[in-house]
Amino acid sequence: ATRFDPVGRKRIALSLEEMAMQRAIPPYGHSNEPPPSRRRASRSLTVYLTLMLTLAALCPTSAFLAPSLHLSRPQPRGFLPPGAATGRNINSAPMLHTTAAGIPFRWLRSDAARHAGVLSVRAQAGEGEGVTSPTPRLPSALYETEAKLRVAIMIEEYASASKFRDEIQKMKAEDPVAGVLGKLREAIEKEDFETAVLLRSQVAKSVMTRARAPKANGAVVDRLLVIDARGQMLTCNPQGDAQFPLGGPVAGEQGQFVQPTWSPGGDLVCATLLSGEVREIVSSRVCVFWALDGSLCTEVDAPFVPFYFYWSPDSAKLSWLTTYKDSGSKAVSLDTFQVLDAEGDVGGASNSSNLVFRTRLRHVDDGVPLFFSQNDQDSRLLVHVGDKKKVSIIEPASVDSEEEKIVSGRPGNFRAPLWIPKSGGLVVFVEAASTPGQPQDLVLADPSSLGGVRKRSLMECEGFSALAVSPDGSKIAVLTRNKKRLQEQLSILEGPFEIDEDWPSTPEAVQTSPSKESLFETNRRAVVFFWSPDSTKLLWLSIPEKDDFARTGKPDIFWEMLDTRNGKQVRFEAHLPSAMFLASYLPFFDQYALSQRMWSPDSDKFCYAGRGSGGEEGVWVQDVPKPGIDPKPPTLVVPGAQAASWSPC
Repeated sequence: ATRFDPVGRKRIALSLEEMAMQRAIPPYGHSNEPPPSRRRASRSLTVYLTLMLTLAALCPTSAFLAPSLHLSRPQPRGFLPPGAATGRNINSAPMLHTTAAGIPFRWLRSDAARHAGVLSVRAQAGEGEGVTSPTPRLPSALYETEAKLRVAIMIEEYASASKFRDEIQKMKAEDPVAGVLGKLREAIEKEDFETAVLLRSQVAKSVMTRARAPKANGAVVDRLLVIDARGQMLTCNPQGDAQFPLGGPVAGEQGQFVQPTWSPGGDLVCATLLSGEVREIVSSRVCVFWALDGSLCTEVDAPFVPFYFYWSPDSAKLSWLTTYKDSGSKAVSLDTFQVLDAEGDVGGASNSSNLVFRTRLRHVDDGVPLFFSQNDQDSRLLVHVGDKKKVSIIEPASVDSEEEKIVSGRPGNFRAPLWIPKSGGLVVFVEAASTPGQPQDLVLADPSSLGGVRKRSLMECEGFSALAVSPDGSKIAVLTRNKKRLQEQLSILEGPFEIDEDWPSTPEAVQTSPSKESLFETNRRAVVFFWSPDSTKLLWLSIPEKDDFARTGKPDIFWEMLDTRNGKQVRFEAHLPSAMFLASYLPFFDQYALSQRMWSPDSDKFCYAGRGSGGEEGVWVQDVPKPGIDPKPPTLVVPGAQAASWSPC
């Protein structure tokens, strides 16, 4: 086997060990050099960044409309999934290898896992003939073992291949989703539809059970969901290896995906599929794929482009926001979509060839602005609708009826209201004062109280406020921004949060700007922030003030982190966030933080997309250092990619 050396511009021989350990080839040719269109975009990114950060600072909370869609150039081809019969994978640098038996292999991606040697290869008797069939693989052990199997087949170590095959069959049989999903497909192929009915319900129950306890049966996913430079989706491990495309034949030649979102258990991935030329969207669809093998689970046409997704805690339902025109003005619509049904037929069309589960779509609410959050225990939605002046809880329990309970008729200057996890249903939001001229309050409320909604104030909030509750419900991060006084403060409130408690709510301020030791020291602002899964670390994106940015001409943007256990702060390497992150996620980060995960499940790493200090663009993974140790530089794992999120487990 050989590989191309981009430095020496020649092919060099690979040993079997090197072949198994080699990292993924960059999407464009054999070097990390971006294509001309990406280089042109990079030169204008600094100007674009200035505009976007100004927009974020001045962004009115009276309109949460669809953020500008970052559409890349028309797609020459979509991804070719395992099982596709012809065509070239657009995200590959093809290299032809021949085994001793004379069978040529087309190397779609040399995405070898660092320790497992993943090789995604396709056996061909010529261009576009015989390919390997997809194999369901979700738990990390399944990914790694199947990686070893593919390497063993490629180097003709068939004794090892036999061993790995048996291990995979055993793991799939033990996995509650992969095993049953394979049986369901076999039943459909044999037209044994009586058995398929039972298996279909069993698959849904397994997915819903795993979503509630995602680490059950060792089903740890630990993968990145990535939008590449061409608007296509893929998943990969944290090293950028074992890349696996999603939705290739669904996207087609001109389609591209936006807003990809993991389900709570990591079994499913949803996204909006846009069809048409750049800046001329012909149609949009909501697509749900199996993370097991990238195949389509279900889809529904969307006349208005969905721009935000939020899964129910059991992965059975999917909620989304769209923007539509009502009497000439724009409005935001909240809709829910039944993805899985474990009880039986709920009506609607199905397509057994694609394992499309019977679905239903219904409207929940609309208004401007509209923000919401999903309860972590049931299907209740906490909704903030600005023009209707309400914060309410909606129970979309059935198709024919819904229950709504008004929590507040005086919503303050904020965006997304939040549930307090593991609190029995407490919620937190910002409420305007009953007397004009008085400051607004951060309010803790118990909507389940008999005789009405019980409330208590946690702190006063001057100006616009953004909220983030830690996953364990023990802390609340609050960003307040008072434009009149030119003041901004990121604070942390410590629990426990109980209605009956009356402890002093003294927020702990987070130092986001260094003390000025010279006239050349810049002030800093926190524009987005995210809690780690273990609730011990708060990560925020630190940017200079607009005046300092204009004066220095340097982006000087970096991630900072506070470890709440010891109060230590860490500053990471400077970078420029990707255009997709700036346009789609940054302006409304407190809403997107509820469903898009930057942190690894073990809270030891985080991912982001952008241009590094050396000029390379793509998705990066940053390791979090141990106390007292300086952080290491981030690792570029998917060159050229536009966005990434980590699996929830």
